[in-house]
Amino acid sequence: DPNAVFDTSNVSYTATGWHVIHLSYTGATYAGAVTDSIMFLNNNVAQEQAIGIDRMEFSHWWDYNTIDTTVTGKTYDANNHLSFAGLNTTKATINGTTSMTISDKFVSADSTVVRDFNFQAALVNVGINKSPVGWAQSCPNSGSATITVGMTYTKDNGTPVSTSWVFSLTFVNGIVNVSATSGTTTWTNSYQACTASL
Repeated sequence: DPNAVFDTSNVSYTATGWHVIHLSYTGATYAGAVTDSIMFLNNNVAQEQAIGIDRMEFSHWWDYNTIDTTVTGKTYDANNHLSFAGLNTTKATINGTTSMTISDKFVSADSTVVRDFNFQAALVNVGINKSPVGWAQSCPNSGSATITVGMTYTKDNGTPVSTSWVFSLTFVNGIVNVSATSGTTTWTNSYQACTASL
């Protein structure tokens, strides 16, 4: 971070087979950290190199904090884990979960408003066919995802007001079918997100 007054980084390969990259940084008004971990496997045995593998595990964690919590600022905390199976075949399958929290604080001359967000998501058996150029296309042709989003709004010392949404997605050869529900209301839509390799 070019604006950081202090930062660290390290790379390691653990005894359990994880490649780990860790970065942390601190500025005058903020601090953050990122840790990415990746594991290559073949027949459930960790491999140091990504050669001849049939599965890959990927974990991503990061956070960001405003140091002075009495002023306008944001905090983030996110964690996800994805499993990529079938990498030795013509169709990969992805499963995984993601979670993230955000707190957004706005301080003005006459009030303080805080919006707290919570995101939870899961990918279930998302299939991607291998294209002539490998896995670079990344267009899902099957599977589903579920995402829940909650927000709480608080102004000064008032009563917090909460809302929530649930998004359900299914993937069919690059077409995404979406339903979004909040309370008793549901919206639906379908759109062509990409062109799946056949």
